[in-house]
Amino acid sequence: MWRFASATSTALATAGCGSNFILKERSNQPPNFEARNIRFLKENTTIPVPTVVEEWNEENERYFMLTKRIRGDALNTVWATMSAAEKESVARQTADYLFQL
Repeated sequence: MWRFASATSTALATAGCGSNFILKERSNQPPNFEARNIRFLKENTTIPVPTVVEEWNEENERYFMLTKRIRGDALNTVWATMSAAEKESVARQTADYLFQL
């Protein structure tokens, strides 16, 4: 499985929690719909998205979301070493994901 490295992020902090989880912290203003969107994609598409374990708001206007880590290599770190057939496979998968949206 390939994963895309994020070029930008609205998260205040993103941290690995061991080898199996990711914790995101962000402002809860404006309201955050990331977990809801992830759950929708997981239930209605074949797009690989993390499993949301828990989400919560703190009194200090901070929102937290804990997800299971998706295994894989960042595409930008392996692209140069991939064969043409592998790159074509990634392009086809990406096109399929876009079609599902």
